[in-house]
Amino acid sequence: MAMDNDDILLGLNVFGKKLRMVEARKRDGETQLQNVGEADLEAPFDFYAVGNRDLIPKFAEEINNLIQESGLHAKSVNFAIERRMVLIKRLTVDSSLSEAELHQHVEWELEQLLVAARGEYNVGFETAAMTKSGYKNIVVVAVRKAIISYLQEVFAKTFVELSSIDVDLFSAIRGLCGNSLDSHCGLCALVDFNERGLDFTIINNGEYITSGEIPAFRAEGSGGNLFEAPGEDVADLVNEEITRLLNTVQDSSLFSNLEKIYLAGDKADSALIPHLQALQQNTEIQFADPFKNVGWNPLEDPPILIKESAEKFLAAVGMTLI
Repeated sequence: MAMDNDDILLGLNVFGKKLRMVEARKRDGETQLQNVGEADLEAPFDFYAVGNRDLIPKFAEEINNLIQESGLHAKSVNFAIERRMVLIKRLTVDSSLSEAELHQHVEWELEQLLVAARGEYNVGFETAAMTKSGYKNIVVVAVRKAIISYLQEVFAKTFVELSSIDVDLFSAIRGLCGNSLDSHCGLCALVDFNERGLDFTIINNGEYITSGEIPAFRAEGSGGNLFEAPGEDVADLVNEEITRLLNTVQDSSLFSNLEKIYLAGDKADSALIPHLQALQQNTEIQFADPFKNVGWNPLEDPPILIKESAEKFLAAVGMTLI
């Protein structure tokens, strides 16, 4: 039976030199995955790449090659941009502020944060979890317009049309929790182990609460690459950062004890789990699996990438759930 390509969604994310795609189809209101693929880029997609116009046709060619090699059918793509390429700020504001006052407050905060002129950024914000003390949390995201323009030029040379852009941090939350906030109730931490370091996201009932990062190469103390450090030391770092992030949240009494810690990313290692479990004895620790919350084409066996590398596809899966 012929497929209607307009119903097919393609989620794509690039982290460093790793390109990952997930193709899905909407069936009766549900998302059903039908293909995955990954490839290595010759050059990383990062701040240094943006502005290098010589890389535009190369990035486009590499995307097209993966689409052809994987036999993808989608006409449009949703792209997840790396969190380090955007500014994310969580604000706690008086819930009595009017819409105009809220916009004014956000703009004032941006003046303190942005390193370039305000006109060089696209800015969006939305209300996050409410607190019980008459305040509300606002998540502000700012991305340079130059990055958006660069991506548009790249995808203009590919087989697919760029439909939407999101931050991999938020896409990963969707990939972890699915469309339903009931998928993973309670308080959890997502820890992504990647070449740049450790990326932390605190989530409560499927909603973003706060986030943090630890660089792979540290200047303080003994320095060196944290991925070459003993497992006990890495577990200590993870535990300390999760605790620090939880302590920064106003009205933390709203949260129950940390229920789960999910590990993800190219450098996630199961050998860390027993060390971390010793520090978080009442918390369930496991690898993230975005494919648990979405169906797979029942006519085909899931590919080996799903069976062995599910935790690496969080952001790509999340981009099919927009």
